[in-house]
Amino acid sequence: MVKNGISQQLSFDNQYLINKFSLSSAYAGYTDNMELFTGFRQTWVGIDGAPQKQNLNFSTPLSKYNLGLGINLNNETSGNFSNFYFNPSIAYHLKIADNMSLHFGINGEVYRNQYNFSDALSATIDPYVLNAQALKGSTFNIGVGLMFQFMGLNLGINVPRTLNSKIIYNTELPGNTFTSVRHYTAFLSYQQKVKKWIIEPNVIVRATEKSPLLYEAQVLANYNKKVWTALGYRKGNDFLISAGASLSHNIVLNYTYEFGTQGIVNYSAGTHEISLGFLIRKSKKSSPPPTIFIGGTESSGGIGRDTI
Repeated sequence: MVKNGISQQLSFDNQYLINKFSLSSAYAGYTDNMELFTGFRQTWVGIDGAPQKQNLNFSTPLSKYNLGLGINLNNETSGNFSNFYFNPSIAYHLKIADNMSLHFGINGEVYRNQYNFSDALSATIDPYVLNAQALKGSTFNIGVGLMFQFMGLNLGINVPRTLNSKIIYNTELPGNTFTSVRHYTAFLSYQQKVKKWIIEPNVIVRATEKSPLLYEAQVLANYNKKVWTALGYRKGNDFLISAGASLSHNIVLNYTYEFGTQGIVNYSAGTHEISLGFLIRKSKKSSPPPTIFIGGTESSGGIGRDTI
């Protein structure tokens, strides 16, 4: 029996809980910090060939020009497939009024896709791949992001891979190509301070041109700007539990565990993800003691952004 599978080319992660730049290029330089984040995600622990993801990203403000710069590096493996992409970003932050701003982002992408034959059974019987080690190629793409901020509300849309660029693996075989598919991501978050707590619900909806909508919702609760936890749900009966803390004035850590009630996830030990962030503050006097970034209601640098 053969069935069609539908999926997105871009994988999920939960780093946006502490690093909004991982969600959209519009957040490049959004805070007054130089920020470096790294993350590791192991999906479906216990299943051979399950996806893994490592990422590293950096962003910094250029407050004098209301700009932000960022770089994002991702490496992903899944079975015999491996993907690497490099995304430089630039964002423009426009203050409209007190507690209201628009943020525009654009990023490039250098994308490399590879299929390794060394462990593939077909490599021993298919003459085309008999002597090949890997099928690989690279392509270029661009993405755009837009975010509107009003007090504690952040509302945005991100369109990575706007170009349907192709990797042609072998020109002698017609149709032997990998085509980048345009993705769409809409996101919404709202922060509300309740005594020593900051409560932030997040909703994200993702889609491609040929797949159904995928959505997730998480509620983050940050206590005293030092420790936090989050609970969430993703379409497909996947549940998410996160916990994190500010380890020092400059270091933040977040861990997320995902588990499900149906599908392949029932045969695994769940999905584990850890993110570590390093923040270099422009001015300790003008910024409150550290923790994670949450786009707040105070303006900073004339742009309308905040860290907590």
